[in-house]
Amino acid sequence: MDDLSSLLLSAIEETERLALAANLKQDDPEWYAHHVAGSHPRTFRIRSAQDHCPIAEVSDIESDAEVLDPTGVLDGEATARHIARNDPSSVLRRCAADKRTVELHRNNGGFCSRCYTGSYDEEGSGGYPYTVIQFEPYPCATLRNTAEGYGLTDHQEGEE
Repeated sequence: MDDLSSLLLSAIEETERLALAANLKQDDPEWYAHHVAGSHPRTFRIRSAQDHCPIAEVSDIESDAEVLDPTGVLDGEATARHIARNDPSSVLRRCAADKRTVELHRNNGGFCSRCYTGSYDEEGSGGYPYTVIQFEPYPCATLRNTAEGYGLTDHQEGEE
């Protein structure tokens, strides 16, 4: 297996490990976020959709640092919804899809086994036509884009 595929599969496996560790129980369903009534600062709880067990709690954070947010408030609701949308079951589904992407886009002699940039017809011996398929150099854009989602860039790949 080539370097980018190995790095990418390692990153996917680490993401899976973290998602499984965050799971309350086997096959835990999606999470949801809700506002805790009467809380100040505004507070939002993330819960399991199956048994409504609390997972985490997030509040608005007021700050003078405009680096965080020009309004001076870190939006607790947006943060809670982001956490809920990245529940373990969602993350595990994305990891499975990304593993299939790596499997489909293998290194085949310096070219992607799946992606091609075009084709053209040539005349073979005996005057019979045949089509030449031009494959994209490996790693293809699909694999590079998938790797980027895990924080792997061309620069990091070369450092390994």
